[in-house]
Amino acid sequence: MSHLDTYPWVAGDLQITSDALAAMHQNALYEYPNECCGYISGPADKPGMLDTAVAMQNLAITGSNVPALPAERTSQDYFVMDPLKVDRAIEDGEESGHPVKVIYHSHPNCKGGYFSEEDRRMFGEGEGLSLPVSFIVIGVDCEQSLELAVPVVIETRLWVFDSLTKIFIESQLSVLD
Repeated sequence: MSHLDTYPWVAGDLQITSDALAAMHQNALYEYPNECCGYISGPADKPGMLDTAVAMQNLAITGSNVPALPAERTSQDYFVMDPLKVDRAIEDGEESGHPVKVIYHSHPNCKGGYFSEEDRRMFGEGEGLSLPVSFIVIGVDCEQSLELAVPVVIETRLWVFDSLTKIFIESQLSVLD
């Protein structure tokens, strides 16, 4: 049995409700200029649907209970989620019929919604998918408005692991009204 049989959402081509998308974007704007992070779940009987976004604490912001950050990295260009809480969310989601399907995080300062080399390494590129999920990256920039810096979401992109090539590729993310 493959990941696609058990976790079909890892293939991509997902649909997200506008409420879940708004919650994820709100998290990215609230945490700016730091990276935000969290997960998105959806009904097991609708593998392509995402309907609940849950924000998690980026431990890189507080610096507590986190392994040493890579050299010259800060919470503005790195995120760390509590692995025990992620594992618990995945287990609880599977038991409740509302599994975790996506891990999300933001790239502040106009970096865009690309899947960085660090993201690729962290989640198994070249080896195997480290978690049974897809990934969303939210690009956030800062606009100048009446002498105030206002963060805005500039893009939201879905990334999936191609098990044949063992690399992450972009996939379609549609918004449901």
